[in-house]
Amino acid sequence: MYISDIVSAAIFPANADPRVAKLQGMGLFVIGYLARPIGGVLIGRYGDIKGRKPVLLLSIIVTACSLLAMAFLPTYAQWGLLRLPYLYC
Repeated sequence: MYISDIVSAAIFPANADPRVAKLQGMGLFVIGYLARPIGGVLIGRYGDIKGRKPVLLLSIIVTACSLLAMAFLPTYAQWGLLRLPYLYC
């Protein structure tokens, strides 16, 4: 629960209801937990066809690329002009 507070504070607006911010932060973790079995089914099928070595390489590349993309994502405070005006209503 503690890490969801940190994640929601960095990604979502600070003026939101704390309960909603906590649900949004926990929702990000839920999406990650739901994506794992789906990826396992897809990559597992590919592993049955091509073998272990290509699947290991594919999973390492996908993980590295997604972590690199997350590292370069701006926080909510850094968005500047990209903030959507309807979020302030």
